[in-house]
Amino acid sequence: GALRSGPTYVDQANTQRVDGFTVFDVGLRYRTRAIARGLVLRANLSNVANKAYLVADPFGGIYQAPPRFLTVSATMSF
Repeated sequence: GALRSGPTYVDQANTQRVDGFTVFDVGLRYRTRAIARGLVLRANLSNVANKAYLVADPFGGIYQAPPRFLTVSATMSF
């Protein structure tokens, strides 16, 4: 999916701001029955284009968003 954020002001006086950004994430999910149990495998790739951008937090801080990263998980029913 896509995430779009417009420009954001950092301070209460609205004098400092960070630019807006758009990033894309993709995810896959696979369900199967392994060893007679329900198994779900997931993989999520965040920031697919590896875009560098700044994010403002609600307390007046600015930080660099994380680069592209992959998250993998598995869930099994018992």
